[in-house]
Amino acid sequence: MALAHKSIMNAKTPWGRLYVWFCLLATIPLAHGATLQATYSFQAGPTYPYGGLVQGSDGNFYGTTVNGGTYGSSLGGYGTVFKLTTDGIITSLVSFAITNGVSPYSRLVQGRDGYLYGTTSNGGANCRLNGFQNLQYGYGTIFRVSTDGVLTSLYSFTGGNDGASPQAGLIQGSDGNFYGTTVSRGSGGYGTVFMVTTNGTLTTLASFANTDGANPYAGLVQGSEGNLYGTTANGGSGGYGTVFMVTTNGTLTTLAAFTGTNGANPYGELVRGDGNFYGTTVNGGDSGNGTVFQVTPNGTLTTLVSFDTTNGANPYSGLVQDSGGNLFGTTVTGGAYTNQYQLTINPWLNGYGTVFQVTTNIRLDGLLRHESQRGQSLRRIGSGQRRELLWDDHEWWHEWRLRNGVQAYERRDTRLNSFLCPDERGKPIRRVG
Repeated sequence: MALAHKSIMNAKTPWGRLYVWFCLLATIPLAHGATLQATYSFQAGPTYPYGGLVQGSDGNFYGTTVNGGTYGSSLGGYGTVFKLTTDGIITSLVSFAITNGVSPYSRLVQGRDGYLYGTTSNGGANCRLNGFQNLQYGYGTIFRVSTDGVLTSLYSFTGGNDGASPQAGLIQGSDGNFYGTTVSRGSGGYGTVFMVTTNGTLTTLASFANTDGANPYAGLVQGSEGNLYGTTANGGSGGYGTVFMVTTNGTLTTLAAFTGTNGANPYGELVRGDGNFYGTTVNGGDSGNGTVFQVTPNGTLTTLVSFDTTNGANPYSGLVQDSGGNLFGTTVTGGAYTNQYQLTINPWLNGYGTVFQVTTNIRLDGLLRHESQRGQSLRRIGSGQRRELLWDDHEWWHEWRLRNGVQAYERRDTRLNSFLCPDERGKPIRRVG
């Protein structure tokens, strides 16, 4: 496997780390001819949009804020759902009011029915007063909202066997149901994996008991075979978190356990690519500053990158993958710029964070032509990632094993035009034509 890692960008301001309420139009020139447009800046009212945006089928963007809204203004509000147009017009669709939810940290997902689905980490129908007559904000909710702002509370967690405090968003499975995680509670005490139907019927699929993982902060990803994959931030045999698989009927399997040396504390979601799964750990690895890892569906864990502060440190978020198979992510600290004030407080704090790229295989996107040993011109059909290049001196062809399978190439010479195709087992490519 060819493996490359590079830090793409280091962020610094003259004042140290810059905290922004949220900027979603001033135009800021960036390197490589790109420009950044601040589409909207949150002020008083809806604040702290942790969950990011999702683009709806109508072309608008939808998101959540943890605080703000029309209720609980003296306490900063209980959170909102908003709509943002591409020209920067924002509309508050929903203000949460404790009994229908508090503090939606996660990203929304648009279901195939057109509604937006999400979770709140607190609130719901099971709120109560504690012994000091202070409101206990409940254990979280699952909600549905239409693009015109009609909110429906689908489920309120009880803090019992169904779990408590869902921090991650939902995914819609191939069966049409939604799947998610709670960080705590459940029969094992350390969080759950659940399924919820579009009408709000919830089924707990798995409960973590620390030995098999604890505190799944991240959401789930569904494999091609229909199983669900995720991470726990803590627990497991090594004590530093796990990668797990759970079937839609509730069979939980621990695929890998982090030990510290191979990574520790995965908080971000997994991304699926080439049949394997990729993710990050906040800590651990060679220098203790976090890792990027690959795990196969049968549980073979490979550390791809160990961060060493110069190339970044502490990647809390998950990864995204482009069409060429490259992985992109961020670290919250580290990079080329050192904060001397940080270092005087804590010598482990170094830098302002990075944006990074990890290439797990050789890129083919830039390859338009390649010459065979006999000088025949091969024209690329499609694109992807090369795993291995095989030669056959008799047939004079190439086989390219790609991340998405075995890619066919067309051979052109003066005698014939033929396609080089893999057989159904992915064995060496045979000439046809």
